[in-house]
Amino acid sequence: MNHYLVAPAGTPIVFGELVKTLYDRFKSESHAISLSKKIQSFTGSRHCYFLNSGRTAQTVLLSAMRSIADDNRKEVILPAYTCYSVAAATVRAGLKIRLVDVDPANFDFDFEDLGNVDGGRVLAALGCNLFGVLNDWDRLNEIAQLGQYFLVDDGAQSFGASYKGRASGTLGTAGFYSLGRGKALTTYNGGILVTNNKEIASQLDEIVSNLPAAGLLQESVVYVKMMMYSMFIRPSLYWIPASLPFLGLGETLYEDDFGMSRLSSVQTVAGSVIFESILYFHTLRAENAMELASEVLDLGKFEIPGWDAKNCPPYLRLPVLAPDRDSRERAIEELRSVGIVATRMYPSTVRDIPGIEPHLASNRSDFPGARQLVDRLFTLPTHPYLTEQDFDNIVAGLRRI
Repeated sequence: MNHYLVAPAGTPIVFGELVKTLYDRFKSESHAISLSKKIQSFTGSRHCYFLNSGRTAQTVLLSAMRSIADDNRKEVILPAYTCYSVAAATVRAGLKIRLVDVDPANFDFDFEDLGNVDGGRVLAALGCNLFGVLNDWDRLNEIAQLGQYFLVDDGAQSFGASYKGRASGTLGTAGFYSLGRGKALTTYNGGILVTNNKEIASQLDEIVSNLPAAGLLQESVVYVKMMMYSMFIRPSLYWIPASLPFLGLGETLYEDDFGMSRLSSVQTVAGSVIFESILYFHTLRAENAMELASEVLDLGKFEIPGWDAKNCPPYLRLPVLAPDRDSRERAIEELRSVGIVATRMYPSTVRDIPGIEPHLASNRSDFPGARQLVDRLFTLPTHPYLTEQDFDNIVAGLRRI
């Protein structure tokens, strides 16, 4: 067994940050104030809320939007290829999913397809910014204004990225971030909601205040999980959790009955403490992505969605399109043999999630762009634990495909 294994994604949490988190947790001041100030300053948002997950944040936001919209607006536009949690949160909010195909070259909507949607029944559309590749928000805003529906900026995978000087997560009517494992800012799990819309904020104030708060036992459990994450995300130890099937690492599950609560105090403290290192890690991730993408493209066999050599996206993971499914599978196996975990990501389009049919606004099944991603996409790590030897191993492994 290989006892060196590079995780597919991750953001370091160092021991000193965990110690400071525990110390600051028992200070008397509100634990959300410091993180709120940092998020508001970083994003330019006047209102922010802390939840126990990104999908809770999305559910709460859609519920707030639904409460102030016309009753006939019960559909949410989603890309046909995205995280299953996005679909689950839409269903949890009691809304129908309207799927639109995607462009495999950049993960954005197929804008011709999007423009053909009847906006009269649409509550909101979500731009998902997969892997840190930002959507074309100018076009999205134009189409949303024509349809007179809300626009949600899903910044779960793009915290720290910006579009024409504006922070990802703030490019729609409202937005949210994930604090889950492997995200740019992580407290093991959690979510953040941001908006400058007063009417939506008024609804969010009420909804969030009615959510339960975490108890001391829940805080203790999540603190232990952060400690374990901090330890086992390192390549010298990641092989241990990766070898335990019951942990379900890398599995993509659809669950629309998830628990909803506010973020625990220990996690708001951790978020504030860890925030100080985010820009440094953001820079490292972008540098790793730039070097890795350049070498992968030089092989002449693969494509990098969203690639811009002059302005490299801060890829949370580096997405790579193989020529076909067989090549993708061989690449993943080859990389695993040299200690690199490359991931397939989502195993199907949203349309093909088992049991999703009753929640779809139409029975359409033709999403060729999304199906290309299902068959051809894999991702490479870009996190700060990558070494030059890892770069060499990745390129050598892919050269053999």
